[in-house]
Amino acid sequence: MTRIFDAHCDTILRVADAGVDLARRGETGHVDVPRLLDGGVGCQVFACFGTRAEHGDDIAAHADRLLERVTGLGDLPGVTIPATVAELDALASGDSVGILPAVEGGEALDGDLGRLDRFSELGVRYVTLAWNDNELTGSSFGGGGGLTGLGRDVVRGMEERDILVDVSHMSDTAFADTERISRRPFIASHSSCRALCDIDRNLTDEQIRVIAERGGAVGVMYAPGVLDDGFRLAEGRIAAPIFEEAKAHPERIVEILGRVAEAMADQPRPGLDAVVDHLEHLAEVGGIGCVALGSDFDGLPYLPAGLDSCAALPDLVRRMGARGFTDDQIEAICWGNWLRVFRTTFVE
Repeated sequence: MTRIFDAHCDTILRVADAGVDLARRGETGHVDVPRLLDGGVGCQVFACFGTRAEHGDDIAAHADRLLERVTGLGDLPGVTIPATVAELDALASGDSVGILPAVEGGEALDGDLGRLDRFSELGVRYVTLAWNDNELTGSSFGGGGGLTGLGRDVVRGMEERDILVDVSHMSDTAFADTERISRRPFIASHSSCRALCDIDRNLTDEQIRVIAERGGAVGVMYAPGVLDDGFRLAEGRIAAPIFEEAKAHPERIVEILGRVAEAMADQPRPGLDAVVDHLEHLAEVGGIGCVALGSDFDGLPYLPAGLDSCAALPDLVRRMGARGFTDDQIEAICWGNWLRVFRTTFVE
């Protein structure tokens, strides 16, 4: 079975907020250890998400709690938290799944550059600086501003500590700022292609080329509304009142956006081919070395048809082969490209 390296899921929120036991096969959600093993997932990055609008002055403590829950997953049967390059490499074979922590939302720093040292100690492999606009940067969901002075200092500080800069959710202006000041590879852990689905959340072809030229990679994510323009337009039309409510009440955004799935229940969802379309486009624009997977499992209200959890990933791999990707290309997309990039975050 092809080994999968997935650069982004939000599953730790289910563990922390709902007490989900990932050692047990669930009937809800997208990720648990049995289904990761069924899906051939050899390494899964768990993102620790939080915003100041939702968590206020508790944002730093919230992030630390989530990170500690991620590292605690290493006690589960079948789970490894790799601490060295050799341990990361070993995940390419065997019957265990590796878990790596990451942070989604630069607010988790609480404006304190010194917290990067804390992140480094906890094994954080990347920080997604933006989700909405914050004190570091503008986002694709916000006003479109660039990196602030603090944001530029954070980018430099992350590179000094071997923490990857993740530009997913960034505004175009902030992406350009990151390109200008960064000196190391950076990534888009869970983003797709704007040429195929015209939404600011996705990357332009020029942005894809920049990431590829820097030695980074892009993890195609599975939200139907960032994969397929027709679904995106339907989502915007049908769920518009919910999105507006979420903007007006950011402190309740998770609760409010949870209603989107019900509103869109009767809309046909794009299937596995929509995911492969974005993989193909990335390869055409940036070369096969920048193409990877970044599902956003458990961060999405619904998934493409035929991909209802991580256990269904072998079906995606088979579809990639049917569409003409070679075995070597599939190995690079599913495993090798992220392995190359994440190896740079381990200090020997």
